[in-house]
Amino acid sequence: MTNPKPDQAQNPPQNPAPSQPPVLIEGLAKRLGRDVLAVDGLDLRVEKGQVMGLAGPNGAGKSVTLRILLGLVRPDSGRVEVFGERVHAGAKVLGRVGALVDGPGFVPHLSGMVNLRLAWRMTGRPETDADLERALEIAGLGRAIDRPYKSYSHGMRYRLGLAQALMGKPDLLVLDEPTTGLDPAHVVEIRKAIEAASQHGATVLFSSHQLAEVQRICSHAAIMRDGKLVMSGQVTDLVGEHASLEAAYLAAVEDGNTHQEGEIAGTHSQGDGSP
Repeated sequence: MTNPKPDQAQNPPQNPAPSQPPVLIEGLAKRLGRDVLAVDGLDLRVEKGQVMGLAGPNGAGKSVTLRILLGLVRPDSGRVEVFGERVHAGAKVLGRVGALVDGPGFVPHLSGMVNLRLAWRMTGRPETDADLERALEIAGLGRAIDRPYKSYSHGMRYRLGLAQALMGKPDLLVLDEPTTGLDPAHVVEIRKAIEAASQHGATVLFSSHQLAEVQRICSHAAIMRDGKLVMSGQVTDLVGEHASLEAAYLAAVEDGNTHQEGEIAGTHSQGDGSP
């Protein structure tokens, strides 16, 4: 038997360091003005490969949470990390993130394809890194990509924005209310695009006030109310013995005497009133 070399005996192989989660939020707080505590001590962890739905009624704090995660808003306190790195405006790690949180903004008279190429050029990265074909395949625009942007329907405009977010093969995809205001056919297309992005290896975090959509699309969910986390975990575990994720949420807030009828889910509201 061969004896180990001295350095091997003294320094046995170490287990590799565990990979950092795509999203780690601890004790996040953000006040808007004097009276509005938009986010109140939020803890959230999104693991690699998850499709996480950040859900809650209008004004729950979902959108401001996503904006803090992307370095667009500065938190008052708490820890926010993406892939183990602290987030701030212009953080290098945000180059691994594709996001659509403020709605797509493109030049109306230019085609979808030209708009995408211009948007990518503004990143300063080589065109070979864009993987434009894959982004377009997931977004599902087909021949419409060569039409002027001003001729697009609302759903098509969102899908073009989604294609932009997917350029560069992001490891994390962040979307704010991706199905709000869309007709049923376009909702199906956005749902397919999110599923396709996940299948291609992206971790997905999106906000929604529609718990039925979160239950249909997501592997995991975190539900907020008044800036705080009400419940979180794997969707199947959250639903449990209830008929739906909506029913589980209503039961949870009723136990806390905080439920207000009709404030979440289904078609009761449109859009997220979160700042």
